[in-house]
Amino acid sequence: MTTKPDSDQNQPIMQRIRAMPTAEAMRLARSPDAQDRVALERIHGKLAWESLLRNPGLTIPEVIRIAGMGTLPGPLLDLIVANPAWVSNEQVRRILLANRALKGQNIMTVLRYLPKQELELAMKQAAYSWAVRDAAKRILGK
Repeated sequence: MTTKPDSDQNQPIMQRIRAMPTAEAMRLARSPDAQDRVALERIHGKLAWESLLRNPGLTIPEVIRIAGMGTLPGPLLDLIVANPAWVSNEQVRRILLANRALKGQNIMTVLRYLPKQELELAMKQAAYSWAVRDAAKRILGK
């Protein structure tokens, strides 16, 4: 017998959130239950991003998932970059630096969290935009 990606346990959560009015569902973004938040993001996508990012209990994997979205608006990137606990995480920094939507001062803020070795690598990473590589070069004084 094969199992479906959505287990029987997750199905009621998904159904419950789909049945909720959108405003009520967005209140789930403040939930301490990660399963509710993941289901909310899967169902409502970008509509839920801001509400989720305003939850101080958001986990690093949830932040990484949202930070990697190329369609993430600048103000939401600002929320992520403004949170020192998130930006101090190596994986969050890498995802942010690879996101082409990251611009200007946010690039500099994220780069300042990098150790010197990583800054030197960032200068050469083809996965990063020219703006990120150039900013890393300026910080290193090269």
